[in-house]
Amino acid sequence: MKRLTRLFSAWRGSGGGRGTAPPPDLTQPVRIDGRGEKLVEVLTSASGDCRVGITRDGAGIYRLRVETWAPDWEHVGVATWLQRGSEGSFADSLERARELAAEHLRTRE
Repeated sequence: MKRLTRLFSAWRGSGGGRGTAPPPDLTQPVRIDGRGEKLVEVLTSASGDCRVGITRDGAGIYRLRVETWAPDWEHVGVATWLQRGSEGSFADSLERARELAAEHLRTRE
């Protein structure tokens, strides 16, 4: 809810002239859908502006939660992690999930 409040506040505020976004805040937790998933691991790109959270659900399926840091900084002026919904993936083992996450992060650099 805090993220929505910050986004709305920034939307109401003034436009451009913000400069560059602040550095990524790794203390903000990876967003997880409320389907009983547990966060297992987080991998971050070398630049730090993209990360992949690996979750595991009750059936043992590993899902990738891809997030980008402050993608709309110029327009909204809020620095937060936003999920890239269409880029998610899943795997049946943690090792395969790590491989997919690392591959995704390499392509982002």
